Amino acid sequence: ELPTGRFLHRLWETDRLSSPDAGGAVAEPPYPAPNGARYWLLTIPAGDADLPFHATPTVDLGIVLAGRVRLEMRDGSAATLETGDTFVQRATSHRWHNAGRGDAVIAVAVLGAHHHGTPEVAP
Repeated sequence: ELPTGRFLHRLWETDRLSSPDAGGAVAEPPYPAPNGARYWLLTIPAGDADLPFHATPTVDLGIVLAGRVRLEMRDGSAATLETGDTFVQRATSHRWHNAGRGDAVIAVAVLGAHHHGTPEVAP
């Protein structure tokens, strides 16, 4: 609790914006270069097809504003996120799937991270 009586929930923090290794992915538009940032709304339509896994040279901080989505990782782990759920996606190979009946909307701050080597999968 803050002195003002408000509550601050620390969802994720870092003292070095571009410290994560982006796993070899290379920044290409629309993704930001290291130390760059974007703030996006992503709409995933109902009934979307499973897209291939991809990796981007970014750290993504997001919140599901509407609907239900499934964040699947190449290693087989997954999380189903609903309205109000937050996530941090750290330059790993992943894909999104709409797990609901209506469109899903995600707000995401996309932060450019340093990258090394060859891209794992093109964005």
